[in-house]
Amino acid sequence: MLFESVDKEGRAGPSLVNTYRLGSYRRCQGNHQLLALADLLHFIPDDNDSPEKVAARYAQAWALTHYLWNKQPARMAAYLKAMEEKEDPQWDKLFPACFGDDINSLEATVNAYVEAMPQPVARP
Repeated sequence: MLFESVDKEGRAGPSLVNTYRLGSYRRCQGNHQLLALADLLHFIPDDNDSPEKVAARYAQAWALTHYLWNKQPARMAAYLKAMEEKEDPQWDKLFPACFGDDINSLEATVNAYVEAMPQPVARP
């Protein structure tokens, strides 16, 4: 199963822009369908959720991960390490411990980061 797109050089991973997720994120943003970050951090897909809803939340999670991976790599590494080391990680406590308590500020920063990304060039 492929979770991330591959660029024309065959590279993949959170450091690259996933144009599909970016497009989904921007559509949701334009339609005012983004969840608040505090709600996204607690979102659990339900079996009855539409594929569009799940894709929208995945796009938001991608945007957050892309931002943290590229702009706060030391904090992201600390978060991932802490998650790995805990037998029962309480991510809702680990997340603010690693990234700070001001979720609203982080949300605004991530939104601005995504808005500043160039429009992807369509593939032929």
